[in-house]
Amino acid sequence: ADLAQARLAALARRTSRVPLGTLDKTGLALEERTFADAARLHPLADLYRSDVVSLAHLRNTISPVMPAAALASYEVPDVEGLAEALGSDETRLEFVDLVLSSHLEWELPVSDVAAERGHAELVEAILARLREVDSRRAGEVRAITLSSRTLAEARGPVGLAWHDVARPEEERLAGRLSALADQVGDEGDDGPEGEGREAGGERESHEREVRDLLGYLRDFSAGGGFSPMGGSDEGSGRHGSPGQGEGPQGPFWDGPFSEN
Repeated sequence: ADLAQARLAALARRTSRVPLGTLDKTGLALEERTFADAARLHPLADLYRSDVVSLAHLRNTISPVMPAAALASYEVPDVEGLAEALGSDETRLEFVDLVLSSHLEWELPVSDVAAERGHAELVEAILARLREVDSRRAGEVRAITLSSRTLAEARGPVGLAWHDVARPEEERLAGRLSALADQVGDEGDDGPEGEGREAGGERESHEREVRDLLGYLRDFSAGGGFSPMGGSDEGSGRHGSPGQGEGPQGPFWDGPFSEN
């Protein structure tokens, strides 16, 4: 590989051309480079590997310029537990890219990513691999910016020891507020009879504020009415998402960048 890169660099100097690379965002995030790189520009370095495969399939619908064997020969990053948790390479790659995009572009906490995608331990393993490779990534790759947040922009502080983990529902803010609302309701039910109208009105106002707050939390959570990832069909918050058949259709691929 190093010899091929050396020949590419020599050819580029001799012909005054710009050598291009084939790195993608998935590989940069989770795979360590063990060879010299003569490429001066990586056009796909800000595009996830599953999106590259989807675009290749889309191009083949116009005319079959790429053989089917080439489209089926992509690699999946080596993440602990990935092969055991998911079946096919396509499913594994899509899951990895969805976790990465949820964390990098959408900046969702690990608990929200795990709640949205499932496989909490696998989500933590993918993000742990991201941090491991990020600390050893050599330099910044020149690429065409295609997403709302590149790997360089998402890089955390050097030496940061803290990292987020998937938390159980009762430890998350929504769960704690829900328990608080239940407690307020129980206290209201067990109150002494004959309370004044003013005290009862204050309690009802407090309960209504708690319910409104919970509704807004559901709206802004992953899958809520205001979620950039699209709400569920059940409008459980104050601003429920539209049902099936309503609203605009989503983009060709699930990513935070323009189809243009």
